[in-house]
Amino acid sequence: MPFDISQHPDYFVLRLTGTLVGEDLENVARAVQELEDAGPLLNRVTDLTGIELLNVAFPEVQTLADRRRSRHFARPVKSALLAHKPLHIGYARMFQSLNDNPFLQVRLVKSMDEALHWFSE
Repeated sequence: MPFDISQHPDYFVLRLTGTLVGEDLENVARAVQELEDAGPLLNRVTDLTGIELLNVAFPEVQTLADRRRSRHFARPVKSALLAHKPLHIGYARMFQSLNDNPFLQVRLVKSMDEALHWFSE
């Protein structure tokens, strides 16, 4: 599954495309952690709209949530999950429900504008 990360002054966008399998979640998490370690802590949008096939099970989402839960952030970070299709929304809500890191605020959004508005609040 290809993904790309584009960095902006106050946030970054992680775009997922094609087929997403459980192993891809680990690769994405590693890339995000490297970005967090390398520079200023930024809010982020994870764009799920380009995913064509989702082949991920609950344990893999749980593992990702556990990894994010154990991550220490110096300040609160907003993480917007951009999704349109019901399946993508379901997985986004699953991750949102499993996340209980008090410094990682997760919200499901319907547009990039909605995410950026939330970041500005």
